Amino acid sequence: MTCTDHLIEKGNTAQRVRAESMLSESQQILALAEDECADESYGASNWVEYHKLVVRRAAAVLDLHSDDGIPDGTLIQLPGASAQSK
Repeated sequence: MTCTDHLIEKGNTAQRVRAESMLSESQQILALAEDECADESYGASNWVEYHKLVVRRAAAVLDLHSDDGIPDGTLIQLPGASAQSK
C-alpha cells in the first residue's frame, strides 16, 4: 500500500476488499504500536509512523472507490507518500 507505482482501478471489487482489509489490519497494528510507543519500546515509533501511512493510503484508496464522480474502470495512481503527509 505504500508503493508509489501502484495503480488503483476504480470499481475493482478485489482491490476494494483488499484495501478494506489492509485498513482494518493496519488500524489494529497502529493501536498496538502506539501502546508500545507509550511504553517506550525500542523501534515502536517507526511502526507507528509506517502504519499511519498505510492507514492514510488505504483510506485514500477507499475514498477513490466511493467517489461517484470517477467512472468505474478508471486507473488512478495515488500521490507519493511524501505528498500525502503534507
